[in-house]
Amino acid sequence: MTDPLNVDRREDFAKLKRDTWNATDYGSWFKPARGQVIDGLEKTALAKALAGRKYEKALDVGIGNGRLLSIYSAHAAHVTGMDISSEQLDQATKAAKELNIPFSRQLCEEASHIDLPDESFDLIICSRVLQHVFDWRESVAEFARMLKPNGDVVLLTYNRYCVYGLKKFYQHKFVNPTKGRFQNALALSNELKRHKLTIEYFSGALMGQPELFSTNLSGPTRAFIRTVENFSRLPLLKYMGGRLVIRAKKRA
Repeated sequence: MTDPLNVDRREDFAKLKRDTWNATDYGSWFKPARGQVIDGLEKTALAKALAGRKYEKALDVGIGNGRLLSIYSAHAAHVTGMDISSEQLDQATKAAKELNIPFSRQLCEEASHIDLPDESFDLIICSRVLQHVFDWRESVAEFARMLKPNGDVVLLTYNRYCVYGLKKFYQHKFVNPTKGRFQNALALSNELKRHKLTIEYFSGALMGQPELFSTNLSGPTRAFIRTVENFSRLPLLKYMGGRLVIRAKKRA
């Protein structure tokens, strides 16, 4: 009899995540109306974080099926897509080919132990991944290690201390220990600073899951919701955001 997986053990946690994502049709999650709203909001947020910036080599940590390639590829001469799932990497490779993007792939067991050289990228993208890793602080350390001086890391994640984040935290603590590993926005900011990553862009203001407020609303209402989402530079308000978008630069 096979021993049950222990999600408090790094190897078991990674295996569970890998098996889950290999069996998941990630793209289908964004096809319904709600998913389309989420997809649009996240792509808009990423585009704003990268506006006017150019990079030589980008790394997408947890690239999935490559749904964000069309946004950040305009800012990078070459993209490396990394994922725990070979099936997801196949889809990302296909997407990059269709978009005519110079692309290489990297299969990785964990985002907190990455077999890539120091100072090898000037842009690292990490979207919807930190809540799925065994130790997010180790992942931040890896991002800092792989970034070139003056390179940028862009993180898209959910905040634990909003309504939606608290729900997921409950699921992690009492229901499903593989879910709800959301970050405390202030702790994440402090960890970035600890690794000499200076935050230059920080957005996210709704105290809930923002897309739920706009899925079935009229165009003007959705526009208002987006305006509120972007009203995020107040020192306190930004730490209450449902969705966090952070761009931080590695000091030379």
